[in-house]
Amino acid sequence: MTSYRCPSTPARHRVTFHAALVAIAVAAVTTTICAMPTGAFAADDIVLQRLATCQDSWYDWKEGDPRMTQYTAYIASRLAQADGAAFTPTAPMTAFSMPVSLVFPQSVGTGVGFSMMVGGDIAQVRKRYEAQLGKPMTCATSDGSPTCELQVSAKKTVILMSEGPRSRTTLAGCYYFYQK
Repeated sequence: MTSYRCPSTPARHRVTFHAALVAIAVAAVTTTICAMPTGAFAADDIVLQRLATCQDSWYDWKEGDPRMTQYTAYIASRLAQADGAAFTPTAPMTAFSMPVSLVFPQSVGTGVGFSMMVGGDIAQVRKRYEAQLGKPMTCATSDGSPTCELQVSAKKTVILMSEGPRSRTTLAGCYYFYQK
């Protein structure tokens, strides 16, 4: 006959103590996350995403159109003019889960449209854009600078541009007119 021995009292206390420590740690982490300000996990800016993927277009909106008025108010309330055509966010902004550092609400260089500088290499940005658009983009490299594009209509082309394949920022946007 086999005899069974109850675990000793110190062993039971060790298991109970360990479980209590785990419970306290989980509670502390949960409380910390819930107590963080909502800005700690910035949600993607849908206005930027829709403009940068040609889903919305200020070029199509006529003067007096309520959407143009909303667009102008949005730019004035969320962005501050930097140098020339560039605007900087007045508070942290993200698009496609990447930080936005600059916004070009009307044009950049010889292109007319809407674009933004996001913190991500062109491969990351391309992957997220293609998921959003549901179509693959055509990419090429010229003078060491990769570019990707997708024409979504006769006067709208989604374009991604980077200074180089190792660049950690990408210019992403929707252009109505640009020089190829």
